[in-house]
This record gives sequence, structure tokens and C-alpha cells, in this order.
Amino acid sequence: MSGWSPPSPPRELAVGFGVAFVVVTLYAILVQNAVLWAILLGLLVGLGYALWRLLVAVEAIADGVHRLADGSDDR
Repeated sequence: MSGWSPPSPPRELAVGFGVAFVVVTLYAILVQNAVLWAILLGLLVGLGYALWRLLVAVEAIADGVHRLADGSDDR
């Protein structure tokens, strides 16, 4: 097994998204009194993360296929 591991989002980016999510959620609940907007935002953030992880997985599969096609398997 190779030592490759999928990239993870930078900590600053994750913290930034977390803070922005909390601020917008509090605004939606306390000011707008619209809980569904907060739920929708959470679903959109989760969907974005899932799509990013899917892209990383597809890139890893493509990289593995290229290594096998080149015959440079690192076993």
C-alpha cells in the first residue's frame, strides 16, 4: 500500500467556513426568524464538502490508473 493520502482542506478554510456558517445561521434564526434558511445553508455546505471529496476520490482513481498504465506500480 502506498503512503499517499488524500488532501484535506486547509484548517484556515475549514475554520472560516465554520465561523461564516455559525454567523449566517444565527442571523437566519434570530433576525429573520427563518429556521429553514439555516437548514438549507447547512445542506449546501454539506453538499459542497461531499462534492469536493468525490472530486478528490476521482483524482486518486485516475492517478492510480495512470500509474498502472505506465507500469510504474510502487509495490
